[in-house]
Amino acid sequence: MDKLDIHQLLSEHFMLSEFIRSHTADNLHINNTPDEGIIENLRKLCTCILEPTRIMLKESIIVTSGYRCKLLNKRIGGVGKSQHLSGKAADLHIRSKEYAVKLWQILMTNNHVDQLLWEHDHRGSEWIHVSYSDHPRHFIDQNFKANATINKTLD
Repeated sequence: MDKLDIHQLLSEHFMLSEFIRSHTADNLHINNTPDEGIIENLRKLCTCILEPTRIMLKESIIVTSGYRCKLLNKRIGGVGKSQHLSGKAADLHIRSKEYAVKLWQILMTNNHVDQLLWEHDHRGSEWIHVSYSDHPRHFIDQNFKANATINKTLD
């Protein structure tokens, strides 16, 4: 197998490295390398949802969690059927309330969105979770309580 180019662009503004980096994986020496099928899912997530959103937003979007291998997902307390496991989901950093509202409103209008969750945990951390599907359910929840064990600092 050829060496994975983590700097490859998935769309004009999003790079593979943004979706596979994880401090937890680094600290625990977990190999969080996606296969080609997962990379293709990440590409669809970018081209169908994140790239159009970034263009409309006219601001950068910071991905705090993208693809997670099974071991990494388990170690951070992710759910067993998480769309992060297949490269179809991303958690997005909220830099301000105004930014988050604007980001949320744009994402709500995207027909490719499968799940859109404004998540929060017991510590008061907030982030926006968005996922892609070929057959989107358009499930939207603006007050989603995340699993209390998930660490959302770039995992």
